[in-house]
Amino acid sequence: MASSQRPTERRASRCTPVMARATLAFEIVAYSLHKGMGSGRFIRSPRTSVGGYEWCIRYYPDGDEGEEDHVSVYLELLSKGARARALYDLRLLNQANGLSSSVTSCLKSPTVFDSVDTIKNKYA
Repeated sequence: MASSQRPTERRASRCTPVMARATLAFEIVAYSLHKGMGSGRFIRSPRTSVGGYEWCIRYYPDGDEGEEDHVSVYLELLSKGARARALYDLRLLNQANGLSSSVTSCLKSPTVFDSVDTIKNKYA
């Protein structure tokens, strides 16, 4: 009995990551009045939902962990029990001249955030 030749089927599939993009602007009004709060004390931005997760920025006017000469900026994942990967660019905008400077940037390889972690960055 001769074997029958069936045509070979070709099937293609694709794996595409789910991505969300957002810009969170957190304006610090009366910056100089926030100085003197004390090292380790922070102001939290309002919650923002991006990609199904809740995020915020934590701003330490007098720095964190005894860094009184620095401003500390944190990106925080607020969603409980969550784990998310994110690319980010934290920038400070000088309203006097309109120029922004990057505090920290992670744009090439995603950072993994757990709901109990924050990404700490200090800006002098």
